Amino acid sequence: MEKLLLKVPEAAEMLGICQSKFYQLMRRGEIPVVRIGRSTRIATDSLRSWVHGLAEEKEDGNGLF
Repeated sequence: MEKLLLKVPEAAEMLGICQSKFYQLMRRGEIPVVRIGRSTRIATDSLRSWVHGLAEEKEDGNGLF
């Protein structure tokens, strides 16, 4: 069964980036997060939507790539 929420190391690995870059994106508010008490999690659906949004921006010529 697929996880609905990921820890930061899992989400960073999914994206193929280092954890420090992931934390940087989180601090800038670019990646949506879920807070459960003092824990920070990333919803897999939100992460996929964020990546698809980046791909669409690239196609429009406005992407970060």
